[in-house]
Amino acid sequence: MDLASVFAEPLIELGTEAPAFAGIYTPQSFHGATRVGVTSQFLENAEQYHKSYFDTSYWNFLLGNALDAAGSPGAPKRIIDIGSGSGNSVIPLADRFPQAEILATDISPQLLAILRDYLRKRADGAERFGLVCVDAMAANYQPEVAELAVGAAILHHILEPERVLASCFRALAPGGWAIFFEPFEAGNALLKFTYRRILAQASAAEKDSPGFRFIERMVEDYKRRERPAGDASYRELDDKWMFTRTYFERLRVRQGWSELITYALNVSPTGLRDQATVHLRLGAGLAADALPTWAWSILDETQACRMISAGSLPRKAQCCCGSRDVTSFVLRSRPDPSPAIAYLSTRSSASIGDNLRSGVGWLLAALLVATYVAMLQRYSVNFPREDDFVQILAVPHYFGYEQTLRGKLTYLFSLSGGHRIATLRLAALVQAYFLDGLNFQVLMYFGSALLVVAGALLILTVDRAARPLLAAIAAALLLSPANYEATFWASALQHFDALGYAFAGLYCASRRGAGWQAGAIALVLAAAFTSANGLMALPAAVLLLVMMRRWRLALAWAVVGAALFAVYFMGYEAPPYQPSPGAYLRDPLMPLRFFLILLGGLGYGASFALALGVAIVALWAFLVVSGRIKSLPPAWVGWAAFLLLSSAAITWGRAGFGDQGALLSRYRVYSEFATLLSLAALFWQLSRARGMLLLWGALPLSLAWFAACWRYDLPQLEGFQAANRRSLDYFVAEGHGAPDDLPPQAYRDFVLARAKELGVYDPRGARAPHAPVADPSTLHTTHAP
Repeated sequence: MDLASVFAEPLIELGTEAPAFAGIYTPQSFHGATRVGVTSQFLENAEQYHKSYFDTSYWNFLLGNALDAAGSPGAPKRIIDIGSGSGNSVIPLADRFPQAEILATDISPQLLAILRDYLRKRADGAERFGLVCVDAMAANYQPEVAELAVGAAILHHILEPERVLASCFRALAPGGWAIFFEPFEAGNALLKFTYRRILAQASAAEKDSPGFRFIERMVEDYKRRERPAGDASYRELDDKWMFTRTYFERLRVRQGWSELITYALNVSPTGLRDQATVHLRLGAGLAADALPTWAWSILDETQACRMISAGSLPRKAQCCCGSRDVTSFVLRSRPDPSPAIAYLSTRSSASIGDNLRSGVGWLLAALLVATYVAMLQRYSVNFPREDDFVQILAVPHYFGYEQTLRGKLTYLFSLSGGHRIATLRLAALVQAYFLDGLNFQVLMYFGSALLVVAGALLILTVDRAARPLLAAIAAALLLSPANYEATFWASALQHFDALGYAFAGLYCASRRGAGWQAGAIALVLAAAFTSANGLMALPAAVLLLVMMRRWRLALAWAVVGAALFAVYFMGYEAPPYQPSPGAYLRDPLMPLRFFLILLGGLGYGASFALALGVAIVALWAFLVVSGRIKSLPPAWVGWAAFLLLSSAAITWGRAGFGDQGALLSRYRVYSEFATLLSLAALFWQLSRARGMLLLWGALPLSLAWFAACWRYDLPQLEGFQAANRRSLDYFVAEGHGAPDDLPPQAYRDFVLARAKELGVYDPRGARAPHAPVADPSTLHTTHAP
């Protein structure tokens, strides 16, 4: 086996210094390194450990179940076995895959020496196998060098198991799989409870027997593993972890794996008895008669109760992780170009608290969505408002005015107020020529749909248990009247549209596969050609890919982004309200204050918004400085970067308007998403229990904010609607625009008349006047403030 092709650093043979380890190699960086978190039973006492735990038949059984669950994925050419020990999993792998090369790795050269001696007796030992002594957390494999990785009960010994999975992800080739067998909390808790029942009923003489002494050690082992990870003695423990499905769900999202499935190791009616038998045999070399009949009866009673309620919960659970281009797993009928991971472990039934959380969260989210839909129907008006005359209503006229294809494309992508709004212009053209004509209400509905898509993507990437509560919180923050400008002003929908495209594009960029990347490019370009701040999705994508260590793809995105930035502002002229760079240099606190208020803009007062903006920036600065940002899902990092960069871009152009400019309704959605994402990031840093308490505390606050928005923004919303309705009614009654509207009346009348001539917009046939009045002075009194 060519070991140099597997590792990304030179290897040294240990036999040159210690003949007992001849044929065993180690990476140069690990040579002579202190072994952290590993106890003597794996090193000096390796021979005794081998005698106690060597049982290839049991691991062959586990491996067979895992491969069956994974859909028996092909015949791997190369296998990486992690934590091989003396060969419990290596030998079954060698027998199942006789053509595969097998790399056996372990932190203990003593255990690998035992495995080496066995393999030398095999006819294929010299060619097929490679032995490498390495810390599984620091294994630096070449990318895509294996089709299968196996870890037989290894992760719970490791100080940082996530680093092991990350190295597996790097090493697996497209179509590869990784399989793990690990202890889960649910099964451990049930066995601990049962063993304690047995000990409580045992006599003093029975407790002194080998079988009872062993299960007493098992109970103590459970207790030790319940200590917090920060405990000083934690790294000295042999068995360090009992896992949860949530833990692996977070790793799945964080590292880019795509699927997570869990199921019980033992599904037989005697699962607990079977597992206890394995414990006795492997842990103490004892037969079943080491425990009396009444002790086995207690195990069977617990099993019967568990079978009635939810099925068996064994101590060990299988994990099966699929890598890229999965074709024979869960998505069997649709090849998935993204990586897949499946952890085959215990599945416990939902508790009353889980059902309550799910019911309350989804019900509140549904009610808030329904309220938002009703608000759209009640307050939307099919009439162009201010900028809509130029950016939407006039599009068919200007597009038709151009006689050549080049002229039409030039107009489509031309600047408009510092933005290249090609997507809005395309939407207007599609409506005008392929549908029933321009309808501004449809544009409002479309923008709101993109807002919901962005929120749904955020909800989709959190822990499944947290989704109901976060959905309710997100609905309260995003679907209130606070965004009335961006909701009911079609041109202001640039912000909803750009956010929706950018969030979807960055989500696609966080996935693996050519299809996902093609979708990411298309969506990010759509964001850029909706609003200038949509350009910020490009550097955000670069950062996201760097976090995922996808260097080549990050470089490609950086080149594309630099080219787009270079051409985007060709011909750009700064508007008069935009301060010069010199003004910002002379007064740097002005843009900083605007940026922080905009970022905290869901707070209505400048002081509260400023405090919230500072808190958001401080949280993300802490995550960056502490390195914890690496623990977040890559898509979250991209989204956070996009929101911060978008806020900076808006600040650059609008800081001259002062505090009130930062608190405009159209910009509030950036603050809402920044707050939601910060809440999710904070949840990610906490234990699941504390994280759920955080969400339960945030829910009533978000609902109170939603109610306050209705009270505070309803007059503005009604005034906004009244102004649009008044303008529509006046036009229907008089045939031209109201005299005090924007833009100037002559231009408004020209655009409206031209749209009618082209047959792309005629509100006369759309509705009768709401209250036609001919006297402009009377109409003036109803004009929105």
